[in-house]
Amino acid sequence: MLCPEVWNFSAPHSHFKTEKGLLDQNNCSSTITNLFYNHLVSVVLPDTFHIPEFLNEALTTDCEYYKLSNLSISELINKNFINNFIKKGSFIGLSINTRIDCDDCICITPNGLIVLSLTKTTYQTLGLDGRVSHFHRNTKDRYIVHVDLLKDSFEPGKKNYERTKICLEKLKDINLLIYWEPPNEEVCPSSVAKYFHDLNYSVKVCVPEFTVRTDYSVKVPDLEVENNNANDFIEWLGAFSVQASIDGSVDDYITTYETPKPYTEYGQVKFLQWKGFFAHQKIEEFFGKLKYIRLFSRDWMTTEEKPWIALYVQSFSDSPINWGISENHYYINSDNSYIIVMDLNKHYLLCKQMCSNKYYK
Repeated sequence: MLCPEVWNFSAPHSHFKTEKGLLDQNNCSSTITNLFYNHLVSVVLPDTFHIPEFLNEALTTDCEYYKLSNLSISELINKNFINNFIKKGSFIGLSINTRIDCDDCICITPNGLIVLSLTKTTYQTLGLDGRVSHFHRNTKDRYIVHVDLLKDSFEPGKKNYERTKICLEKLKDINLLIYWEPPNEEVCPSSVAKYFHDLNYSVKVCVPEFTVRTDYSVKVPDLEVENNNANDFIEWLGAFSVQASIDGSVDDYITTYETPKPYTEYGQVKFLQWKGFFAHQKIEEFFGKLKYIRLFSRDWMTTEEKPWIALYVQSFSDSPINWGISENHYYINSDNSYIIVMDLNKHYLLCKQMCSNKYYK
């Protein structure tokens, strides 16, 4: 059997948008707040020997989240839960060990919406109103159901509520990642874990995984946000992050990629990475700290050092939604992420990767 000419395959459909501006005039918050479920965060720091303590602890301290095992989905419409955690603070939840292309998936958004992405068989036996998935409009083998927990008429005793509860009880139990941001500092974030523990559910506390890598004698392409070398720089940044070969090898079986010119060689480049379950509030807070040191810090960052700071944030591939409450899919890829680079002149470059809305016939 002959091997296919894989190098002739077209790239997966996706949208890549860039935005440029001044840091003190735009904080990129609209992009950060529209990606609810974040799995991976990384930061690249050129010419860095010492990492500030706040960076080491930024996304590990007070960033615990919880895993609920074998949870009945109907528990999510319990009035006590809605009153104490949906209406107060900010709650998010995402099913795990489920595949968006062939399993039943669920998520809970910060604005109190349960989104169910269901197979045809599950949907037909459920009994709740929904719609055909945008990406399955021809085959009609996947359906989307929304349950608005904050709707005024969604109250125990009312017909819609009681019918929804009976229907959700038909669904299989799920494993769910949850995170709750309390309405004020006087309330402990672990209250949500205690709530489910008191209902006799297995609750496991999870802490983000943090790793640091140092690369030596690295050729780093020069970046001028106001110029037009953004694509080459982002390509290099991705290759560096995954430790691809960027030495210009001529072997056909190894990448022949070379660092774009002009470039500067730095003695050390730090790569920081966090993996876990991060709400957009934590990412926005973290970005605010990076922005502050880029704009104002004089002890850790001087004008002769740190030509730029790069922040990369990646969502979960199997989330039922991606940007806002837009439907997600995983036909070829499910890459929803963004990069924010802050340069020496206090400009920012925002690159947003969005999964294509194209559906396949």
